[in-house]
Amino acid sequence: MTNLRPQSLPPNWVFLAEDEARRISEELTREVCSAHRLHGVAAEAVARHVRRDDFLFAVGSVQPKYVVVHLTWSAESSPKWPVSTDFLNASDFLQNAESRLYG
Repeated sequence: MTNLRPQSLPPNWVFLAEDEARRISEELTREVCSAHRLHGVAAEAVARHVRRDDFLFAVGSVQPKYVVVHLTWSAESSPKWPVSTDFLNASDFLQNAESRLYG
């Protein structure tokens, strides 16, 4: 689903192994309440920030968009949590992740 390459990730981001990606995707499903915008959306965990609980998910199959989600490790009841930031495509994430997320 993803068109990112390991050498192209921003600093401090690493790809997830297949088993970890599956576990993180399940965690996202567990955390979002029925009113959250990602509820019921097929999202595949792709990468994580090594110093934060921020995970990159690919959403969609033909032209995936990307969403960074700050997981809370709790089932949430508010649609505000977990916080997420959208990126239009891989290029948008690669070029703008650091400034939009941490700048």
